[in-house]
Amino acid sequence: MAKRRGNNEGSITKRKDGRWQGYVIVGYNSETGKPKKKYFYSKLRKEVQRKIEETRQKVKTQTYRDNTRITVVERFIT
Repeated sequence: MAKRRGNNEGSITKRKDGRWQGYVIVGYNSETGKPKKKYFYSKLRKEVQRKIEETRQKVKTQTYRDNTRITVVERFIT
């Protein structure tokens, strides 16, 4: 019988190379409506789980920022 994952752990999987991979949805694209995902990788499952929980908490409290599209002006304001 297969093991069941706990609540909110459905996004953690083991890759073929032995590392663990997980993701969390951090928002939605306003143009397409598709979810934006942040991926995490580690040798340890607990490390991926910890990173996902930290990011979920930041998203929940609205303190998460995707740094890939910060402009120069935004960088100096914050």
